[in-house]
Amino acid sequence: MGYEPRILVVDDEESVCRSCSDILATRGWRVETALTGGECVRKTRDKPFDVVILDLKIPDISGIDLMKQIKALYPDTSIIVITGYSDVSSAIETMKMGVFDYIPKPFEPNVIRSAVERALSSRGSMMAKEKAVSVPNAQVTAPSVSAAPYVGFLTPKEVTETVVKSSKTKCNEFSVLQMILLGFLAGVYIAFGAQLFITVTFDLTKHLGVGFARFIGGSVFSVGLMLVVIGGAELFTGNCLCLVGVLTRDVSIKRMLRNWGIVYAANFAGALFLVLIMYWSRLWSMGNFGVGASAVTVASGKVSLSFFEAFVRGIGCNWLVCLAVWLALAGRDGVSKVFGIYFPIMAFVASGFEHSIANMYFIPIGLLLAGNADVMNAVTTATSNLTLSAFLVRNLLPVTLGNIVGGALFVGGIYYLVYLRKK
Repeated sequence: MGYEPRILVVDDEESVCRSCSDILATRGWRVETALTGGECVRKTRDKPFDVVILDLKIPDISGIDLMKQIKALYPDTSIIVITGYSDVSSAIETMKMGVFDYIPKPFEPNVIRSAVERALSSRGSMMAKEKAVSVPNAQVTAPSVSAAPYVGFLTPKEVTETVVKSSKTKCNEFSVLQMILLGFLAGVYIAFGAQLFITVTFDLTKHLGVGFARFIGGSVFSVGLMLVVIGGAELFTGNCLCLVGVLTRDVSIKRMLRNWGIVYAANFAGALFLVLIMYWSRLWSMGNFGVGASAVTVASGKVSLSFFEAFVRGIGCNWLVCLAVWLALAGRDGVSKVFGIYFPIMAFVASGFEHSIANMYFIPIGLLLAGNADVMNAVTTATSNLTLSAFLVRNLLPVTLGNIVGGALFVGGIYYLVYLRKK
């Protein structure tokens, strides 16, 4: 048998130790854990480790002191720092001490796995070079592999692999109750973004013009997907990416459709819940009922689209929404995820594309307010086409179909063909 690398995970959170151990053990590496600095000192004193994954915040001994002790005993040990309290000064200090990598929490499994692989490759290359120096005539059989530089985001291939794992979790492991509750939250979160869009833009056009008003509207609407992705919720349009798991045969079509159906219905319930909250709050009376009038006008405009127009706008929308999810998965920290979400979502709203879950708020709130005399007195456009059947048939159906095509095929399907399809 070949040499099995030894890895030590040091963190006072047992869940982190267990998670890292499970992730790394799948590669055949020998992984040990330590919950305290004292335990780390005892284990590293008894035997050397190839890689030490170390949290900077250890209760009994600081992570910096542990790094010094480990490096004093075994200068060649690669140290990977993980921390939930990352800042520039600590990153600079640890890098000066020769830390191999610095990873903020929380992190994706493939991030820590990739860091350890690069550390072991670097260590193997260094040992091979040392062997060549100590034995002049020796031939080095191991390839010389230099450590890859730290990259602040996952590569497209790594994101595609992450999407497969996420699809397996969403479709195979989540219970019906989990999908309902998380789907309900996502419906509320996207409705918050839609409500914010109406409130912020209701009188903005006459001051800034149509283009800039839509830019501002898209900017504030992006809060909805930030809440979904970073806060943790299940959104139908984002889950269109589960098609990647089906194409790799990690998820069955039946499981994917089950997830889509439950999450879609739960999103609808969440959006309608916020419709009632906002209706009862009477916040639509702001600006001399201008907010309510804007809600009715927006809803009327959406049901005025032809079936084909709504379908095509649904494609453009979820192409960008799923790219926002994709970029958020690529980011290794909160700031990266926020910016990864912001720009595609701003682009889809400013462009005028159609999002099925957002429309579950936009159109029902317009339908409710169309029955209020004060609101209708402030409306300046015809709204006779604003009916429940128009909402369901002329907008929600074609937009949903377009969202599936834009997200599942043009994002998930294409990245699968590029990175995961076996030739």
